[in-house]
Amino acid sequence: MTDLNHEIARLKAVCALAEPWQEGGTIAVYLPGLKIIGPKGEVHILDALLWPHARDSYPTRLYLERAIPHSSTAGWTESVIMGRTWQVLSWRDVPAHLPWIEILANHMRPFR
Repeated sequence: MTDLNHEIARLKAVCALAEPWQEGGTIAVYLPGLKIIGPKGEVHILDALLWPHARDSYPTRLYLERAIPHSSTAGWTESVIMGRTWQVLSWRDVPAHLPWIEILANHMRPFR
């Protein structure tokens, strides 16, 4: 079982305002003002939602408030969660058994 407080504390090291969100009995992590370095070294500061559990046939997901240009050849799609529209990159195989900070790091790989 995941220690929610420990997982959130580790995520706060990269996003100080990280907070748990709950939808349909599942915990996600809202990451307001997450800093992402793009493939050309550009800095993107945007809200994100880390879904460290299975959703939409993916083991885990990272939703962003907007797509990051030139980040990958994989496609972007939209998803509505908690009444908000998010962009999500088709990026697979980030397992849910990892610590959440590692799940986030793996989901950020295509943005480099």
